[in-house]
Amino acid sequence: MKEKKNKGARKVLLVAISAALVAVISVGSTLAYLTARSNTKTNTFTASGNITGEVIEPDAEFDKFDDWAPGEEIAKNPMIDNDTTDYEIWTGAKLSFQIDIGSGYKDVPYSTFINYVTINGLAGTGWTEYTDGVKADGNKYYYYNTALAADGGDSTEKNYGDSTANGGTTGAATTDNTTAIFTSVTPNPAITIREKSASETYVTTINANGPQTGDIYQKFLFKITVNGYGVKKESTVTLDDAKDVILSGLGGKA
Repeated sequence: MKEKKNKGARKVLLVAISAALVAVISVGSTLAYLTARSNTKTNTFTASGNITGEVIEPDAEFDKFDDWAPGEEIAKNPMIDNDTTDYEIWTGAKLSFQIDIGSGYKDVPYSTFINYVTINGLAGTGWTEYTDGVKADGNKYYYYNTALAADGGDSTEKNYGDSTANGGTTGAATTDNTTAIFTSVTPNPAITIREKSASETYVTTINANGPQTGDIYQKFLFKITVNGYGVKKESTVTLDDAKDVILSGLGGKA
């Protein structure tokens, strides 16, 4: 821990993936102290058939996770990686959101969350958001438009090589990981975390419109949880076939 001269506190939560792939990374701080929990990670992956996967974040700015300021952009680029050596897979992801301003993490809809934290590059190249037959639960659901090649032994870094190098066959998918679901996060510059004076009070309610003028937070923590789901690709399993299965596996079917 490091004490800040201005008794400000900074904290951040950045993401990962799960899925039935779950990986959550949270970094938080309380008043006048900086705490480091940026490497708290749990990655599991379950899906139809003998499929395994994980989250990789090749360009994340880990050095910034413990020291950031509201309004500062922090690189964070979670991708789903196929660890299955025998199969190509179709995959998708659910993003859910939580905020803690002093009474524990509370689920909030995306529409509220983005008023506190901007998610940059969301639904990056290759990702498509589900729009029909989806639960109106405040989460975001996506499928990836390209099948992932069988694992090529590169689980710790991006691999955009040819299909043979990635464990596939000629004409097969050419990479065993997706592109980034998003590229970075930026906490709202209006978030103020500091010690209050005798005449001030701390904000205790999450506002759907985000931080308001004069709001002071005793602490501010946030989470983005990415749940992934994989389906084995076979000659009879097209993307259209897999999309409904993936949405069901993510729990997003209306």
